[in-house]
Amino acid sequence: MKNHCFTGILLAIFLLATSCGQPAVAMAAAAPAEPTERVADAPDSAPRCLTNATPHTTSEWLVYHDIVTDEAGNILPWVNPGNLCDSYDHIIRLVFEWWLNMERNPDEPDIPYYLMHMTWEPPSPYFDAQGLGGDQLAMAMSSWRLYYAYSGDQRAIADMVLMADHILDHGLSPATDLWPNIPYPYNYDPDHLDILNGDFMYGEHIAQTDKAGSIGYELIYLYKITGNPRYLQAAVAIANTLAQYTEAGDESTSPLPFRVHTVTGAHNVGLGNMYTTNFTGLLMLWEELQNVNAGNLAQYGVAHQRILDWLRTYPVHNNVYGAFFEDGPGFTNTQINAVTLAMYIMEHPTIWGSTWQADARSVLD
Repeated sequence: MKNHCFTGILLAIFLLATSCGQPAVAMAAAAPAEPTERVADAPDSAPRCLTNATPHTTSEWLVYHDIVTDEAGNILPWVNPGNLCDSYDHIIRLVFEWWLNMERNPDEPDIPYYLMHMTWEPPSPYFDAQGLGGDQLAMAMSSWRLYYAYSGDQRAIADMVLMADHILDHGLSPATDLWPNIPYPYNYDPDHLDILNGDFMYGEHIAQTDKAGSIGYELIYLYKITGNPRYLQAAVAIANTLAQYTEAGDESTSPLPFRVHTVTGAHNVGLGNMYTTNFTGLLMLWEELQNVNAGNLAQYGVAHQRILDWLRTYPVHNNVYGAFFEDGPGFTNTQINAVTLAMYIMEHPTIWGSTWQADARSVLD
């Protein structure tokens, strides 16, 4: 029996989708391709796809398939050893179809399994008992945004809407909380797995500020794709709360805490290490709201500058990147925070400033 962690699968989709040549359709295309339609390679991408290798099937296995190699012993794709793009395309579509048709647990609420769990363990009845991964739904929305741009499959948009509506209907802190209208990362109550209400380790009413920013950023894109103002309004509400509480930070204190009790605002006692650098989603949320001229723009500008200055001053130089994953109470120094920061720097050189190349290189080194 093998278990499948959704966040790892979604990261693979992100990498494959960005490796498959030019997008087949624009983000807001009016006539998406049929779900089973195969998108042809862009003319200039075909030479990059070809391996020009003579495949050799070995007697060894890699997970489910015979290992195929070229003349030098390098592993080739099992789908089409002669064409990398065919293979990338095939795998992306396999994962997407599996995601949409994932077996549900008949003893749980009748909603998609991936709205309640971080791991799928085949075959039934070996369903995983744990709830969601903290950034799982934001990662899925990001992956399907890329997949839709690549394939034109409108089911990707429908699934993004499904996930967003689930968060907004069943996963926000109450408007009366000190930290209102931000998404909770985890379905803490095993008797109500369809409700997002807290944190994996610390229970009800605990939100993770970095994950809230990532969700907000994906909601902005969903608003652009669908035109539904609900997603813009929710993104503004998330951005407002996080901007209100953003501080300057210092070498040991991040501008926002990793975890916060949304009712009381407590974040400095009993909730694990509070330091994180995973703020690129939040930065891009504020930037996109500036672009669409929505929300408290002046407050966003101040908060954005505080986080940007802090990232430039401390993490880039001391290589302390802090927490991302939700399953550890102590200090962690996670690679994912470093890599996403490097990506942000390289994709936003004008915003970052003249040291962007040196700083991105320093982060990756």
